Amino acid sequence: MLWWLLVFSTLGLGAWGDSSWDKTQDKHLSKGLQDLLGNISQLIEKDKRGLSASWLGTTAGCTKVLAGMSKVCTPRATTISPWASPSLAAAENSATQARSRLPKDHSLPGHSPSPAALAAMEGLISSAVRKGHLSPLYVQPLLVKGESCLSSQQNASLKEVCPLIVQRSAWDAREAHCPEMNQPAQYVIIIHTAGRTCNRSDECRVLVQDIQSSFMDRLDSCDIGYNFLVGQDGIIYEGVGWSVQGSHTPSYNDIALGLAFMGTFSGSPPNAAALEAAKNLIQCSVIKGHLVSDYLLVGHSDVTNVLSPGRALYNVIKTWPHFRH
Repeated sequence: MLWWLLVFSTLGLGAWGDSSWDKTQDKHLSKGLQDLLGNISQLIEKDKRGLSASWLGTTAGCTKVLAGMSKVCTPRATTISPWASPSLAAAENSATQARSRLPKDHSLPGHSPSPAALAAMEGLISSAVRKGHLSPLYVQPLLVKGESCLSSQQNASLKEVCPLIVQRSAWDAREAHCPEMNQPAQYVIIIHTAGRTCNRSDECRVLVQDIQSSFMDRLDSCDIGYNFLVGQDGIIYEGVGWSVQGSHTPSYNDIALGLAFMGTFSGSPPNAAALEAAKNLIQCSVIKGHLVSDYLLVGHSDVTNVLSPGRALYNVIKTWPHFRH
């Protein structure tokens, strides 16, 4: 992300020179620039082959996993952290030689960006991820050494990425008025609806409507009983949402998010898309402050006398973070 600092510094050398700058020096700079761009191209090619996700970079005062956002480090001049890579070391050497040929009365800008500028940059990156312009698994190709680090607003283990959630209005929910949750929730309860499932979004919208009608008309509930529902289309459907109590588990409705997989999962579990969407929703709930970070995850049968969420699904959630029997 910040390799352009090094490139711009090299490109600008000739313009900052004085009348003593000669063609021999220009030739040396041109060669240094070619070497630098060649090394960067090699790094980009390595990144395309998927090697960068496991690399670590160390800066003054913090260590950053490239694919994460635990720290944002401010640059101090344009020195690269070389990852013990020969090509990067060569790039750094080229840049150092180029800078050494600058006239004494000129210098490269080396002050750190202001906190406001860093916050704006971080906000721009987060916005790009949310809007789909940047992959949530983006990688910063090069790290720049710095003397100060700006901690991310979120825990490094949490990605600020929420799954697609179909709002109540999109599936034509009936109007309802139910008690509010005690936020943030303390528990996540995994449930299955023990009925038919759905594999397409149009089927899932109809199924959510039917489940709401069953709760309201047959069970005399104030609304659909779950906070969120998951379809086999890999999409989350808003039930009563984060701020309203469900009616899924007596004594837990005001402190637990009821997350229901639509279908019966005794013999086989939900598909990978549905499971991933559910895990992302839980993560999203923590990030947005609707769920405590040290929440407990339980199966429906752990807290009430039911067969839900089905043996196959239960065996899956036992492997998830925060699970408690």
